[in-house]
Amino acid sequence: MHDYIAEKKVSKFKNQVRNELFKQGLSLEKKFFQARTLFSKSPSIESKTSLLLSIGELSGYLKVRKSLSPEVSLDMAFQKQQAMVNEALRTLCEVEV
Repeated sequence: MHDYIAEKKVSKFKNQVRNELFKQGLSLEKKFFQARTLFSKSPSIESKTSLLLSIGELSGYLKVRKSLSPEVSLDMAFQKQQAMVNEALRTLCEVEV
């Protein structure tokens, strides 16, 4: 016999974790976009450092998300954020400061 109360509690906890991670991801995305915009408008050592830091933060977040799968699913937001990191790293390799 299933323990439906325990199952419900686990499901609720997973949703809480997923929601908190989603909020953190949005916050990191915002910082990333600000750093990327600054770097694209005015490439400098400072803006490159800022972008690298935001890439590192977002990459760390993505590693946490990935380590929690499949319990906390990998969704379109995860894929979008991974693509943002990859694109930014390619851009950094192409632009000399």
